Amino acid sequence: MNKSVYTLGRLKSEVFRALDEYSSNGLGHEIFSGGTGDIDKRFIPALNSAIRLIFLSSARQEKTCLVALQKPEKLMAICDFSVAGNEKRKIMLPLNSGAVSFDFSGNGSFFILDSGEGIISEHKLSTEYGNIENCKKIIQSNAVCIEFTASSEEFLSVSGLYSYNISSVRGCLEEKFLPDGKRVFCAFPPRCAEICSVSTEKRGRRIPCPSDIFNFSEGLLSCEEKYSGNYNITYCEYPEEIPENASPDTELSLSPAAFGAAVYAVAAELCAREDGEMYSRLTYKYREMLANTYPVENYSLKNSFFAGGLFGRRKKGRNFFR
Repeated sequence: MNKSVYTLGRLKSEVFRALDEYSSNGLGHEIFSGGTGDIDKRFIPALNSAIRLIFLSSARQEKTCLVALQKPEKLMAICDFSVAGNEKRKIMLPLNSGAVSFDFSGNGSFFILDSGEGIISEHKLSTEYGNIENCKKIIQSNAVCIEFTASSEEFLSVSGLYSYNISSVRGCLEEKFLPDGKRVFCAFPPRCAEICSVSTEKRGRRIPCPSDIFNFSEGLLSCEEKYSGNYNITYCEYPEEIPENASPDTELSLSPAAFGAAVYAVAAELCAREDGEMYSRLTYKYREMLANTYPVENYSLKNSFFAGGLFGRRKKGRNFFR
């Protein structure tokens, strides 16, 4: 075997060697029924956990992407209204309405109607008592009006109702990318672990921006409408997870140092339930390997407090484009 190639099978063999009480010549065996009997089943989840741990503890590779957070044209804005009991509230839509968004509290229904007041689609609205949620919907081209009704003996409160012309905005073909009246959204790498730095261009020069104007989660990046624009974002991305059905020949994208640390991190995770003493010993070995491999400066990476260049975290109300 080429020693420079690290495979899943090779890692597994090394892990079982580290788990000397649970293995024989690098092969796992069950020393008793119970937790150690399912080590093989727990191996891949433990490996993915270890890879993330190593990623967070060591030098990370940065990636850069250009994102466009666009604010569509608002065609209609209605502040607040409510319907009670079996009441109805009908609202005509402006021309070119391609989407609507609103906040609501209570229980009822939201209908999209055509010119003959036929129901194109119906959407149930329900929140726990006192909670406020947001609803975003794409409006079909033949829609003329929308209607709100409250459930029997219930109360439905609606606020911040907007309709949008989304025809000129890229990426608004899915409802999760629609604006919600306060924030705009775009797609973002789902494995993003941290936004390292952000910049934009203004009048031909690049301006650093504070990273805390953005939220990211599950492949969505968002910011307040007032910060809409194009941004260059440098970020760190979690490694891809190893699938459960991966073959022993699957190559692992690990450096020699990371592979050695992964052996002890996986082994510690696998024995944590049954053997506290061995877990402590393996965890100490893992930390020792990291400390001896990666330079001290890697542990002083800038966090979001300092992201955005010289001024650090954005002061409240500060316009960083000035």
